[in-house]
Amino acid sequence: MTNVILINEKGGRQQLAIDTSMENSQVSTILGGKLCFLGKLNDDDVVVIKENCKDPTNPYRFDGLSPFRGKALIVRTDEDGNPVDLLE
Repeated sequence: MTNVILINEKGGRQQLAIDTSMENSQVSTILGGKLCFLGKLNDDDVVVIKENCKDPTNPYRFDGLSPFRGKALIVRTDEDGNPVDLLE
C-alpha cells in the first residue's frame, strides 16, 4: 500500500493508503476513469495525477502554482518513477 493525498472537486484533502501496483492499481478507480499526468509538484519527486484531462489546452493545466479542476492524486515517486509512500 502507498500513502497518497486525494484532492476532491471542492479542494478538500484526504490521505489514502492505496494499491498502486500495475496489477491492482486503484488510481483510476479512485479518480474515476482515464488518467493524465499533470506534472511535478516540486523538486522532491512529488507528482500530480488527475482524472480526465480531455483538452490539452485546458487553462487549468498544472504548472505548480495555478489551480486545476476536478479530483487529483498527489503521489511521491522514486528515482525510477515508481510510486512510493508519500509519508516516508
